[in-house]
Amino acid sequence: MRFIFFGLLLPSLCAAAATAADADAQMCSSSDSAPELPFSYRTAFSPKSVRHALDFAYTANDVVLSTYPKSGTTWTQQIMHQVRGQKRDFDGEDVSTWNPMIECMLDLYDNNSYINDLDFTYNVYKFHLRPSHGPSAPRVVYVMRNAPDVYASWYKFAKKFSDVDTWEFGFGYQADESPPTKIDFFKDLIPGEKALYGSWAEHVADALRLKKSNPDRIFIAKFEHWKTNLSGNLDALAMFLNRRPLSDEERIEVETRTSFDFMKENEAHFLGSAYIKKHMGFELDGSTIAEGKTGAGENVVDDEFKTLHTAFFQKHITQEFGYGSYEEIASDTKC
Repeated sequence: MRFIFFGLLLPSLCAAAATAADADAQMCSSSDSAPELPFSYRTAFSPKSVRHALDFAYTANDVVLSTYPKSGTTWTQQIMHQVRGQKRDFDGEDVSTWNPMIECMLDLYDNNSYINDLDFTYNVYKFHLRPSHGPSAPRVVYVMRNAPDVYASWYKFAKKFSDVDTWEFGFGYQADESPPTKIDFFKDLIPGEKALYGSWAEHVADALRLKKSNPDRIFIAKFEHWKTNLSGNLDALAMFLNRRPLSDEERIEVETRTSFDFMKENEAHFLGSAYIKKHMGFELDGSTIAEGKTGAGENVVDDEFKTLHTAFFQKHITQEFGYGSYEEIASDTKC
């Protein structure tokens, strides 16, 4: 039994000898032997590995990239790596080697001792947990993306790997159910009960809450802004990460190395087949690099979706922060 998780394809999260039933048991935080987690939403990794991420001892200058799944995580990972300006050529490694996903370290690696050998001025880690669930991380970069586009990307990715147990594991559908239609899939994800990492609205609200309480600790970026004007938004990120703006030469290099064409041409370095085979044990059939179009989800939504999404948005975001829509968040220069 193989499992799928968005940018990661997981053949198993346990030892090679574990049965599918054992793997399923490790996925569930209700196991008697599993460590307790301070949240109820499901994750893609074992409670033990997630607990390791929550308790991880970050150094004073480390940065955590927190995103709701399918919000441009791998692209942002590459942007941050290039802005940091060290080992830009990868030295033959995957970008996830230099900027590991901290919540899966105990599941996918024999050990994580190599983290101590990363030779950077600051380390970048990523997870899909909510920002407040990395309590000891000194700095957080959070990327948000319009919910319909997130759902559209999620659906496309799940369909691409429909030969594995995507719908059952990743989204909570029963094994004997037919895969959902796109619009029904969108509606099912709104409350978050069928989605790993809970609801989009609660995830975004968590980032906004951290920004309100500790604005210097978190940098919030909007996926749409980066798609339309990455160059114009790089200096703000560089100031947060490096404490200085990029030079003109650096900016050109970062823009070049974070373009879709560059990443597609060098996709072996972005959750590429060699990395997946080494750490996950099977051959990847297909690409993990997508262009990340904006507006694709809006072409699918209907009135029922808008009503459901608006109600959930108002409950978790409008009531606490005053934003009436995602567009209002995206246009707020103080956020």
